[in-house]
Amino acid sequence: MEIDQERIQSLIDSPSENLSVEVKNWIRPDEPHGQSKIIRAALALRNHDGGYLVIGFDDKTLSQDRANIPPDVRATYHSDAIQGLVGRFASEPFEIGVAFGQRGGLEHPVIVIPGGVKTPVASKSSLEIDGKPAVSQNDVYVRTLSS
Repeated sequence: MEIDQERIQSLIDSPSENLSVEVKNWIRPDEPHGQSKIIRAALALRNHDGGYLVIGFDDKTLSQDRANIPPDVRATYHSDAIQGLVGRFASEPFEIGVAFGQRGGLEHPVIVIPGGVKTPVASKSSLEIDGKPAVSQNDVYVRTLSS
């Protein structure tokens, strides 16, 4: 997958949410809460014909989140790990990419979801947290202007 590094850096320099960009605080892809956020966002962005999940910013203030930064950002958000996570839950396989940009001495990952949707992607598996569904099998996640 070819990734436009200038676009990635612009998302880090001036983050903003819209239908093709989702901003999240630091989330852990090795923990169920983080997994559910990444899975839902990736499927929703794919169903919107692609986009970006920008990590490490407060989604309300868009300021850098300086709490809960993983010790090794690149290892935590390695493309193979993120691809494997999304692949376990996507009803139809699709490629993802992970790029990194820097701001104020912090490295931020951006999960890149390509466009080219022909059919909607649903979740093929469920993920429960504390006995409650965080991702439900056969759900189709979408991006909207409001929650």
